[in-house]
Amino acid sequence: MYLLENDTLDNIQKKLIQEVNQRGGCDNMTILTVKVMEGDQN
Repeated sequence: MYLLENDTLDNIQKKLIQEVNQRGGCDNMTILTVKVMEGDQN
């Protein structure tokens, strides 16, 4: 997953939801959120 500097919060949220669904559901939501907050570009 990649986030662009100028992504709107709405777009970021959509990307997060897609990523979570690909990885099998809500169990990974916290991990993904932390990754995004830390600026992980993967």
